[in-house]
Amino acid sequence: MLGEILENYEIASGYFKLTFDSAELAEKTKPGQFVMVKVHEDYDPLLRRPMGIYKVKKFQGSSCVEILYQVVGKGTKRISKMKKNNKIDLLGPFGNGFNIPRQIKEAVFVAGGVGVAPLVMLAEKMVKENPRLNTYLFIGGRSKNDILCLDDFKSLKTKIYITTEDGSLGSQGLVLNPLKKFIANQADNNATFFACGPYGMLKEIASLTCKNNIYCQVSLDRRMACGFGVCLGCVIKVHAKNKGTYENVCTDGPVFDAREIVW
Repeated sequence: MLGEILENYEIASGYFKLTFDSAELAEKTKPGQFVMVKVHEDYDPLLRRPMGIYKVKKFQGSSCVEILYQVVGKGTKRISKMKKNNKIDLLGPFGNGFNIPRQIKEAVFVAGGVGVAPLVMLAEKMVKENPRLNTYLFIGGRSKNDILCLDDFKSLKTKIYITTEDGSLGSQGLVLNPLKKFIANQADNNATFFACGPYGMLKEIASLTCKNNIYCQVSLDRRMACGFGVCLGCVIKVHAKNKGTYENVCTDGPVFDAREIVW
């Protein structure tokens, strides 16, 4: 499908927001899903890039989709050069997104860097459906430049905990530090966790939540060539099920119950 680019600009050093017009995609997208973006008309690089969906909204009277991405290589650098009114070629939405439990009492979002992007759409949907829901955001990064989307969560009246490795914003250290204190202070641990970020961070969160009998969903970021389960390039090992011990992140995920994964 083709979309028309409405905006594509840098929001922080190395981080960009891309907005494009696509009523069809906006209607179908669920929190946690992703699209495969064609990088350039000359197929250099050849493979599309998987990008999580940040928001679906109305923009200048059109139904549009927003993507938040970080420039990390040749592909994303070329995407960052796309201009307003250009056409963007993409496939999607792909993947299984987040599952919102019924009668959820508290939602805890844990993000590392640009991993915050898919959590915004999820949080907005949850608060819209349950305005009294208590929400918390634990977000970490190397520096204040890596802390994104705070205004999105502030508008939802989310309680925010910030950590940076260099101490340039919030508390110095890793996002796990305040998270451990939060869990220790919760008498009943009724909160449901939703996490997205670097694999190492997700592994630690999975261990922490499982140990404390807390339900946690994690969104994995893996290299994908196709996006629909053909190339088998994004498989992860899971605890034995009827269909085997490996699953595709692109089709079975990218969101998984943290307990399912063999970390």
